[in-house]
Amino acid sequence: MDKAELEKEMEKMKQELEQQNGMLEEFHNTSMDLAMSLSECFQVLGEVRKGNLDVQVSEEALNSENELMASFSQALNDTVRELSIQVETIQRQQHAIQELSTPVLQLWDNVLALPVIGVVDTRRSVEIMARLLSEITTRQSKYVILDIT
Repeated sequence: MDKAELEKEMEKMKQELEQQNGMLEEFHNTSMDLAMSLSECFQVLGEVRKGNLDVQVSEEALNSENELMASFSQALNDTVRELSIQVETIQRQQHAIQELSTPVLQLWDNVLALPVIGVVDTRRSVEIMARLLSEITTRQSKYVILDIT
């Protein structure tokens, strides 16, 4: 092999090496982006486990070039949003149940009635007392009839 052929072969190998280095760098960058997005998703999951339902995956993860990562990020955001709605619904239902479990009725002017239905434990007795006192104050009642039959 003469010197010109050797230099040509070396140039060809140099170009291949540069191309491989470029591909390796691109792979490294893609891998790092994927790792960062995945790490963010795990952080969001950790916050949700702590009860923080205000967290969302960033737009960067949602717009990831990796379709699987973008889909996973969107699914995670959708799930957190749905969970937040379910928690709000449960809280409203608990409030409604609490209101219904201690009904305070106005029978006449200055007269309220409180039918006590079901078991009264410590927690419920505190709720009954708080609700009754609140209604007495709000309606300026002088008399309360407790129905424990």
